Amino acid sequence: SLDCLEIMGKLLYNCAVSPREDKYRRIKLTNKRLAETLGAHPAALEALTALGWVADAANAHELVVPEGTYFTMKEVRAKQ
Repeated sequence: SLDCLEIMGKLLYNCAVSPREDKYRRIKLTNKRLAETLGAHPAALEALTALGWVADAANAHELVVPEGTYFTMKEVRAKQ
């Protein structure tokens, strides 16, 4: 859905612009809006993992961007 793509773009953009902000490097899949959009589309979660997010070992309901992994604005524009 368009909402799902918009959210994915925002997550990627925020992580690229503020790479050291933990809140942008973490996706809480229990968040109501994220659950309704990303959770409803398994392919969206697959795409996020292909982009660099991984399952958090400490919390199965979160995806994180590992330390040392960064996104560039070039990558953000390519995904848009």
